Amino acid sequence: MKSWKETELGKIGKDVRRSFKPNNETDMPYIGYEHIEQGTLRLIDFGSSKDIQSDKKLFKKGEIIFGTLRPYFRKVIIPQFDGICSTDLAVINANKGYDQKFLFYILASQPLIDFADVSSNGTKMPRAKWSVLAKTLWNVPELPTQQRIASILSAYDDLIEVNNQRIKLLEQTARELYKEWFVRMRFPGYKQAKFKKGIPIDWKIKPIGKVIDYHIGGGWGNEKADNQFSVAGYVIRGTDIPKIRAGQTNPEVYRFHKASNMKSRQLIVGDIVFETAGGSEGQPLGRTCYITKEILDAYGDKVMAASFCKQIRTTSIPSLYLYYFLNYLYDTGMIETFQIQSTGISNYQFEPFLKFQEIILPDDDLMQAFHDKVMLMQKQIAILGTQNSKLREIRDRLLPRLISGKLEIKSH
Repeated sequence: MKSWKETELGKIGKDVRRSFKPNNETDMPYIGYEHIEQGTLRLIDFGSSKDIQSDKKLFKKGEIIFGTLRPYFRKVIIPQFDGICSTDLAVINANKGYDQKFLFYILASQPLIDFADVSSNGTKMPRAKWSVLAKTLWNVPELPTQQRIASILSAYDDLIEVNNQRIKLLEQTARELYKEWFVRMRFPGYKQAKFKKGIPIDWKIKPIGKVIDYHIGGGWGNEKADNQFSVAGYVIRGTDIPKIRAGQTNPEVYRFHKASNMKSRQLIVGDIVFETAGGSEGQPLGRTCYITKEILDAYGDKVMAASFCKQIRTTSIPSLYLYYFLNYLYDTGMIETFQIQSTGISNYQFEPFLKFQEIILPDDDLMQAFHDKVMLMQKQIAILGTQNSKLREIRDRLLPRLISGKLEIKSH
């Protein structure tokens, strides 16, 4: 610790400000708040600059993006491409003599996040200011030690990223299998099938409401238990859907519910959570996640969908066939047919969706064969997601100890 010096954050890094005005000619990746997963230091998606309406910021590959809006969300990433981002995201670079990754882990550390939270301005939309964060003091070692610490923490993030790529590949494979069998019509035995109007003559077309046997809006419950709200359980929000899809839980939203609400809304294996309200710029409603045994086991208690979501259940057809049909609607943009905008919030017209959205129904054996193949992929996703949760837990336990010098590391 002798070589560690107390240093202001503003001397370690700087806030980079480059403005971007939207136009129809430039097409660059766009990172909004919704594209960064809460708490995991992970970018889950990105949009296009062509879809934005207001001024944004430019960032370059390798620069740190730090979420200043509600900083307790811990949205901190290092994108590996140039692009533009929301003005609610700060773009930070290390100054000369300091390691970029070491600075990244300072910004991602819980002490910094906690300070950013308590020092935020605004009640409804609290924001952290770099000018305030820059004055915080940190013990910082010499550059080689910074790099060594960053490499230890990065090793965990690298393993997580490998698993994320495997999860992404499994999801893409499942979606591609759906398209191959039920869009391109190259299913097992397709050469012997007789077609009429592009589908086999023995397949059916029905309103999707005919195969959704149970659906109900989610709940929110209370923070504290009382005589009415007495049953504890986790809640899956729309913002949690990408995390559930990647085989991870969000244990932070644990609330108390009426017994009757939990009884009618408790999620079981095979249920689908469907986002019906909220949304954001460039991100339509209709995102879904599939509830596996592994996800429920990881939660370890009762779980329900949140108020802005629907719980969907089918016993008429294999549930993963329905799930990937909904994914296909989302991927092609057809899901947006029933989305409306009102008072700044998007809402989904679910009843018209049930009545007017048609679904193609192959024969039972083919749907079951698809379900069985894809279920193996879903289980593998859940296993990889559990591994990632453990890796993040270890990394986040090490992070504050390493960057503070409490856990000494040996030099090379």
